[in-house]
Amino acid sequence: MRDVASSNGRADVVFGKLFSLQLEEDVTKVIFVLKTEDGGLPEDKLTVGQGLMQVDKAHEYIQKSHDIPSVWYKIKTNQVGKPTPTSRGIYLRDSCYCHQSTKWTVQVDPTFHDDANNMEQLVPFEECIELHSTGEAVVKAPGFLLLTHNGRTFNIVVDRTNLSDGLHYYEVYGVDYNAPWCGPLFRIPITITKPISIAFHGININKEEVVLDGSEAHVRIDAQALLSSETLVPAAVLNQMRIPYRPVDAKLHALTADKDRLPSGKQTLALTLTYKFKLEAGANLQPQIPWLNNRIYDNKFESQFYMISDSNKVEGLIMDIAAAEEITNGQELEEAKQAVIESENKLKYKEETAFAAMAAKDAAEKSLKLAHLRSLGLATPW
Repeated sequence: MRDVASSNGRADVVFGKLFSLQLEEDVTKVIFVLKTEDGGLPEDKLTVGQGLMQVDKAHEYIQKSHDIPSVWYKIKTNQVGKPTPTSRGIYLRDSCYCHQSTKWTVQVDPTFHDDANNMEQLVPFEECIELHSTGEAVVKAPGFLLLTHNGRTFNIVVDRTNLSDGLHYYEVYGVDYNAPWCGPLFRIPITITKPISIAFHGININKEEVVLDGSEAHVRIDAQALLSSETLVPAAVLNQMRIPYRPVDAKLHALTADKDRLPSGKQTLALTLTYKFKLEAGANLQPQIPWLNNRIYDNKFESQFYMISDSNKVEGLIMDIAAAEEITNGQELEEAKQAVIESENKLKYKEETAFAAMAAKDAAEKSLKLAHLRSLGLATPW
């Protein structure tokens, strides 16, 4: 009997009925075993295998294959270049197999009964087996295999690079070329699990800010990719310039004695530094004071602030411990200057309007007083 195995209690019942049929040759009185149809999903094969066997069909198969040698086939597979481990089929689930094909060796050994005659059954045994793959785009196998009693090997190539994520199931099975009605003589199950591919990329550098000093020949930048191999294409755009300035004026004076004196008796001093610089048209400016910016509790300065104004002393920016944001094209200073001019013009207009109103009021009061005196006959000609 070919490709038939007993693995549970129900199979024992089936074989018992088949044995009864062999004795009685009465098919009509046998209760058929339920046949589960095989679906097209990989889960179906992995759940019910090849389906359940019907007694009448199995009995017909036994009668038809009575003259065929009783042989079953032992299958061992291993990856080429790796003699161990060996298994009954092929199971791929590691992510390393997703990006390349793998080659496997299949050993097929025909196994006879213990009492088989060497000269009559083993030596003359020879079968031409036609190999089939249920997924030729993924699993590739040779077309034919000439099998003798001492066994043969052949290779299978599994390529899952183009498979979608999830579970996939395939088979390579052998059919007797001279008796294809016998069905598969053996099967090599191939189960493939392709996980969801998540790729991480990134390059770390040891400098967040690169500053080229005129006194140094070059600046070293260390880059490393810890996750995977990356292609590094260095590019630099020199669009910023750092210019240090010295103060053109410095004034140091003591603050008020009552308010700005420490408990220890030390007097707080104020240092006023004046810097001058020219903002070119189209340039961007970001003032920074490294010794003072972003330092609150870890320095000896009580407080700090700075202001930026134009040549007309119009204030455009006032900041404290935080570094100033970028001033674009001197726009902030110009806008502040225009705002001050507009405010002065509005104030001047209000003052002139108020003066005119006061003059009109005085004139009205004088006119009323003169009219009153005339009514009393007390008015004196001017």
